[in-house]
Amino acid sequence: ELKQVFEAFDTGGEADGQLDLRELGELMKSMGTSLEKAELLQLVEELDSNGDGAVSFVEFASHMLTDEEDESAEEVAEAIFDMMDADGSGNLTMAEIKAAFASLHTGLSDDDISEIVSRMDADDSGDVDRAEFVQLL
Repeated sequence: ELKQVFEAFDTGGEADGQLDLRELGELMKSMGTSLEKAELLQLVEELDSNGDGAVSFVEFASHMLTDEEDESAEEVAEAIFDMMDADGSGNLTMAEIKAAFASLHTGLSDDDISEIVSRMDADDSGDVDRAEFVQLL
């Protein structure tokens, strides 16, 4: 659901996978919250964890999921896992993990990401399953 909402408002130019100030304002308005420009700027600052001035899907979803008072850390981790698991296989492949880091504009190299995956991949299967991901987070 979150991905569909996000994509519906990611209309700028090439639908670049990021919400700019205008797109975020339109999304908030559709949810019944009309914000002044200063309030929108503050919201972008809160959501934009990598500081690039736009809100990626992962940043948006992380905020929306952690904003729920009754969500446990495990539920949030599982929801993030599901968002990253593009093929729905129940395992995160190296490609899916790289795509998630790319959407955050972390600047991590393939070697850095491989190192992270090797630390997460407790059973050395080459993929990260739900339990490994949730345990790490």
